[in-house]
Amino acid sequence: MSFADPPSPVLSPASNITVYVGDDKDQLAQAYEPLVYENRYDKCQFVKNLSEFKVDRWTKVYFMQDVFSHVIDRSDIDKMRVAFDEVYLAATQQPTSAFVLEMPMVVWKDHKQYLQEMPLFKDQYISLI
Repeated sequence: MSFADPPSPVLSPASNITVYVGDDKDQLAQAYEPLVYENRYDKCQFVKNLSEFKVDRWTKVYFMQDVFSHVIDRSDIDKMRVAFDEVYLAATQQPTSAFVLEMPMVVWKDHKQYLQEMPLFKDQYISLI
């Protein structure tokens, strides 16, 4: 009698990810302002560089701002691919936390097809502002 290997975990789509796409910083801030008030400022983590992203159990909202500011071409996105996968994995492992990314419209327009090959940028997470 042999036992089958346990099934590999299958990540279901996370419902706690929002990628706000737009160029108006005020509109972007208004879109997620309620999250800051609901979760108190001290339970929010503001990430300006994906290398600074650290998951902890106390953070309720992760705001990833300006992480696309240096993107010029696809190779710049390639350099961040592992970090994007880590963010997606963290979102699936911390369903009670919110993960918010800001993306300039030009990055979305120029790289939409490539970005959507990654789980973090599927249509259900994109919110055009």
